[in-house]
Amino acid sequence: MVKRTVQLVRRSPTPGRLPPVVTRLVRENAVLRLAAGEPRTGALAASLLRLIDHVLPGCPCEILIGDPRTGYLEVRGTRGFRSERGLGCRIPLGVGITGAAARRARPIWVREVAADPRYIPGVARARWELALPLRVRGRVVGVIDLESAQERRPTRRQRRYLAGLAAAVAPSFARGMPGGPAAPLRVLTSAARMPLAPRRDPDELQGLLVGRRLVVAYQPVVELDGRRVVGYEAEVAGPKGCPWDTPARLLSAPRDAPFAASLDAARLQAALAGFQPGSGRLYLDIHPASLRRPGFVAGLQALLRTHGIARGDMVLELPESDANVEAVRRAAAALGSAGVELALDGFGGGAADVHALVELRPAYVKLDPTLIRGVDRDFGRRTYIESLCYFTRRTGTRAVALGVATAEELSALRQCGVGYGQGELVGPAGPLHA
Repeated sequence: MVKRTVQLVRRSPTPGRLPPVVTRLVRENAVLRLAAGEPRTGALAASLLRLIDHVLPGCPCEILIGDPRTGYLEVRGTRGFRSERGLGCRIPLGVGITGAAARRARPIWVREVAADPRYIPGVARARWELALPLRVRGRVVGVIDLESAQERRPTRRQRRYLAGLAAAVAPSFARGMPGGPAAPLRVLTSAARMPLAPRRDPDELQGLLVGRRLVVAYQPVVELDGRRVVGYEAEVAGPKGCPWDTPARLLSAPRDAPFAASLDAARLQAALAGFQPGSGRLYLDIHPASLRRPGFVAGLQALLRTHGIARGDMVLELPESDANVEAVRRAAAALGSAGVELALDGFGGGAADVHALVELRPAYVKLDPTLIRGVDRDFGRRTYIESLCYFTRRTGTRAVALGVATAEELSALRQCGVGYGQGELVGPAGPLHA
């Protein structure tokens, strides 16, 4: 049993007496305390993910909460995992390393996942996994799951600290469970010495761009009828071992750095360098800030001509959660004139999606994996997707299902009228031409 090393008190100590690292931790813990007062566990999970990032920067992490009525663990917070493991994904108790940690009610540390038959892939080329159960009075209410492809593994001190953190936040997650005890979250004190990993400076990301050391994998976009490949989505990441070695992490980097447009330009060049004209459409995520930058469309046109990409064969994807309709409307019209199509990514995972669909009239909508998961067994989801497809057929927008995981889901999506899909079932990501 991993020893609990985080000491807890009922009152927060004076911030001025704490080391800078612990002061930052207490500030984040204050966010956790506010989130703990809400019936939803999503806000609490998001704060916990940010706190864990102080300890292991860039490490993919999931927060799963157990549902005693179904016997499943459900993902309530995620960062860096495959799209199939998005919010709402469920894992049966006892299945995989995560489910085993919940079943056994104790942490599981796997140094080499390739040698563990229980392992279920959640991160591409993963090396290690750490699963920490959230326990309250002997009852498991969830699991913190960390998994990474980085060669550097967490130290014993970091693992013990994270185990103590799991013990500290478990009562707050239990508040939202049926019949769970209502225990307040206690504040971490100066006795909790945070074992920080070295933080990478944004200048290192700038150096990554200058060196053009970006890694690209291409995931096919497939017609659900006939399985014909119509294009590829470029998944661009930094080199293995750096804090941005997953596509999601690299895409989120500009939120904390002043060069979003430079990063998008480097990602675009890397995607085009490995793409062969005539292979179909090329899809690439982009930040709305880059799309609004003066001269972006003209530069994009020149780059597409250089690489021989025909009109209509480039599709830029805007994250649905970041799609500020009014801000990108003019840029979207300019893209259409340049022969570049627009897609809304993660559709169905936010509140503003329908407004963006009506106003921007994108060429594609990519349905969020949380909307796809279990669609074959959920009448409400099927009805929503059928209605959406009725609208898209009349407006010329094409629907793409993300994270198709089972043959039953694929069949249900075809019946609903979805024309295209992405996911491990229809085609895994990899080099375009092996």
